[in-house]
Amino acid sequence: QPIIDADTGQVLAFEALARWSPDGVRWLPPATFINLAETTGRISELTELVLERALHECSAFDPDTLLTINLSARDILRDDAAKWIGDKVVNSGVEPSRLVLEITETAMLRDYRRAAKNLAALREAGFRIALDDFGAGQSSLSHVHHLPLDHIKIDRSFAQNLVTSKQSRTVVSTIIALARQLGLGCTIEGIETAEQQAVARSLGLRIMQGYLF
Repeated sequence: QPIIDADTGQVLAFEALARWSPDGVRWLPPATFINLAETTGRISELTELVLERALHECSAFDPDTLLTINLSARDILRDDAAKWIGDKVVNSGVEPSRLVLEITETAMLRDYRRAAKNLAALREAGFRIALDDFGAGQSSLSHVHHLPLDHIKIDRSFAQNLVTSKQSRTVVSTIIALARQLGLGCTIEGIETAEQQAVARSLGLRIMQGYLF
């Protein structure tokens, strides 16, 4: 899925999204199979498959276009997280600086210290770090200023209500201000209509993604 500059239409990055077909006919969304991979302990295998496929296709992108990959709680809490991911990327020939690794608050809450340590090691290796689904959890403000982040991604639930809800617009404006104060980039996810895009832009957001694009 492209992540775009809403002012210019330029594609800034692509987020690798996984779909699974159990029978070669139906394609199932992540909500259907991610929990299965998590509960059976096979989520890192899935991450590895997505990472390898995305890195292979990344070579066809413009060198200035970034690639974003989602990491699970199990991925980021691995003792060898930085080496495991780093080796995969280096062996692919893709520069770590072209990759944005997305993590959620859920991953951080399981073992905050270990996750923060691994994120710092990944960032030191040249990767960019984004906090995904921001605003949907309960500990965003208490953790965000302590993490080695480059970017915040506003949860799609706010985009759904941007046009009709003053409260959603207020929260989004607050997140934008927080990101600016911390020197972080800010993306809004889940933009599906031109009206949502227009409101998001009026609030000061330029970087967007969603089915509209």
